[in-house]
Amino acid sequence: MNKDGASIQDFFIYLVGPNGEMMKKRGKIIIVSLLVLLLIFVLPGLFVKKIRFSTSTGIKKPLSSVFITFGDPARLSQWMSGFEKIDHLQGMPFCEGSKYRLTLNIDGRRFTVVEEIIKITWKKHLIVDMTSEKADILMDLYFFRLGEQTMIEGTYEVKANNLSTRILLPWIKPLIRKKIGEELEQFREMMEKS
Repeated sequence: MNKDGASIQDFFIYLVGPNGEMMKKRGKIIIVSLLVLLLIFVLPGLFVKKIRFSTSTGIKKPLSSVFITFGDPARLSQWMSGFEKIDHLQGMPFCEGSKYRLTLNIDGRRFTVVEEIIKITWKKHLIVDMTSEKADILMDLYFFRLGEQTMIEGTYEVKANNLSTRILLPWIKPLIRKKIGEELEQFREMMEKS
């Protein structure tokens, strides 16, 4: 009991009401708040079918060397994180229509990606479609000289292939952009060391 003669029990009854009406109201408020938060998290993914972003990387090596090395499947293990193996599926290597199956191990989880070269303009332009169970990535890459560097400017379009990935797509865009940026940085470092 406090100095005014009210006990903690009296205070609790004051807060929740003699029949617990306040607790029912608070319970409803909590449930509605959780539903609103869930909708805020889920709704963007239901409306965003794909995400797009761009990258730019400068490499202090000749254009032809950068272009040829970028398209060399045998060199992927030197710069692609989690790379385990590559299997040639069809077509002439590094030509339009050629397909490869990449096996990647990222954080202990194995992924399979089928990569197809859609378009190639020698030492200028490369469009690659990467398809996996969870998402497809269309890479549109331009190669050109700028001063002492060969630039790789890329536009990436990521499309989810299932509902759970689609819900997460707007939220993981920064992670995907960062991962691709890291891969290009590893490619740049490998090129400039050789």
